[in-house]
Amino acid sequence: KLQLIVNLCGHSPTRAKLASEASADISSWRTVGAWVRGALLLFDLGYYDFYFFHLIARNRGFFLSRIKKGCALRILEDRSPGRGRRRAVAGMKLSEAVRGLTRARVEYVVEVEVETRAREGKTGTARYRWRVLGERNEETGEYHLYLTNCPAEVLDAWHVRDVYALRWQIELIFKSLRQHGDLGQLRSSKEHVVKALVWGTLLFMLLTRALQREMARLEETVGLVPMRVCAVVREWGEAMLGAVLQELGCVRPHDAFELMLLQSRDPNLLRVRSLSTLDLMRSSA
Repeated sequence: KLQLIVNLCGHSPTRAKLASEASADISSWRTVGAWVRGALLLFDLGYYDFYFFHLIARNRGFFLSRIKKGCALRILEDRSPGRGRRRAVAGMKLSEAVRGLTRARVEYVVEVEVETRAREGKTGTARYRWRVLGERNEETGEYHLYLTNCPAEVLDAWHVRDVYALRWQIELIFKSLRQHGDLGQLRSSKEHVVKALVWGTLLFMLLTRALQREMARLEETVGLVPMRVCAVVREWGEAMLGAVLQELGCVRPHDAFELMLLQSRDPNLLRVRSLSTLDLMRSSA
């Protein structure tokens, strides 16, 4: 299982972890350091964990996550935007407060308690006042609810859904890795081979993003689509690698016929075992 943290501004991975397929998504990110400071991290429900959010907040980072249905967090304060009468929701569970509500957007302050005794080796409970932002779906009447520690001057109820929608960019990254990085179907189940293929593909992705930034710098008026750039770089990859190796003096230039000959050879005959078998067949003939 490959897990990535992607820089949405640069459209490229910044952190990656490999884990077994059976492991929970959150288990790979139990250690959070200073790298989250000042960053806003967007998570799906696979990473919905108050202790994880606590680690991010403790390191001065920010998070934005969907909230699970039936959330039992209790409301401390109603800061919902807009006019109209407000029901008294202080002290109510979040799931109860939005039931039957018709307000377009809501904002609540909730108290979250995080037990730190077992995980940090000391007795104590961390208490937070985090914000719940929500927007009502006019078709279903249900609310899309999000939990965040981001301050109101940075993220409000009017924009939270659009900001969270940016998380879809990581799905495009994985689509590129499967289509253009050959991760859709790995050629081996051996751990060292799988790791080599995954890290090699991520290096290809980083190279692609670097080339995309360079192209954008040279031609600012042209819209560059990351998926299309991946396809183009893969198509030109062999030629670019050959040019780099020639510049370094590692290989000599080949003409078209030599390249056709090299690519037409059976790679299995280059193996020692196959050559030995071929020699044995010749000697027996």
